[in-house]
Amino acid sequence: MSERLAIAEPEVIDANPAWTRRERFRLDGVRYDVYVAARKKGFCGVWVCVDCGEHGASPVTDSAAEEAHTRAKISLCVHHKQSHRRVRKPK
Repeated sequence: MSERLAIAEPEVIDANPAWTRRERFRLDGVRYDVYVAARKKGFCGVWVCVDCGEHGASPVTDSAAEEAHTRAKISLCVHHKQSHRRVRKPK
């Protein structure tokens, strides 16, 4: 389960008006930022792993900000599983 570090509501970022949403949270103790960028034909989800510096963006442009946000979180879960999840020993 993830724990949120900031308000879960969409947040406008003043530095760049193209960013329409930002969320910060932890997943197994690893910190992540998820952003949604407004583009001419829709929205793009972007994630950043604060702990290791990796980042990624969905190659798909979504028609809604919520879809782009969800797609970015799915992508970061792949990164998390490959890079940060500890292998559990069988009992």
